[in-house]
Amino acid sequence: MKIAVVDPNAWFVQGLEAVLRDDERLELAFADPTGDRLLREAKITGVELAVVCSRLKEPGLIPYLEKLRRRQPEVRALARLRVATPARVRDVMQAGARGCVVEDDPPDILLEAIRAVAAGRSSFPFIDFEKLRRDPFETLTARERDVLSALAQGWTNEQISARLGISPNTVKHHLKVLFSKLDVKNRSAAVARWL
Repeated sequence: MKIAVVDPNAWFVQGLEAVLRDDERLELAFADPTGDRLLREAKITGVELAVVCSRLKEPGLIPYLEKLRRRQPEVRALARLRVATPARVRDVMQAGARGCVVEDDPPDILLEAIRAVAAGRSSFPFIDFEKLRRDPFETLTARERDVLSALAQGWTNEQISARLGISPNTVKHHLKVLFSKLDVKNRSAAVARWL
């Protein structure tokens, strides 16, 4: 199976290449520091699995995973996270990743996750779903947290729309969902609960 690595860290790429050499079923097709090449050339190069780093500058991990799922749905994504909080793991699941590992995981854990995803299985760390249920902020999606952060800065719907690149109606939808999840009635109450 051909693998692409979307990661700006050349040291990690070299280390992964060395680890993959020991498994004849897995082959590093190419490394892509920005993710642009994978979006364009996955089908041409035969890439079926991508290891995607959370340190992508633009557009960020979650939007990138969503874009990858839309443009190259046959590519299975394995996300590398700095920290695997329950909310972050949930976000990468919702964005289309088939698994995730933490950057500090040893090579054998990474290889085990790659093999699982390559075999069509999921590979995620344990998630305390009870914590997600108890803490309303843990239930917010990445985009909802972006909107809440903008609210805390006093931005208007129009400013949020322009900054996040979404329509004003989408901002209103996120606010409605946010208010429901936080069990509040307005912007001020949402911000007060956040702070």
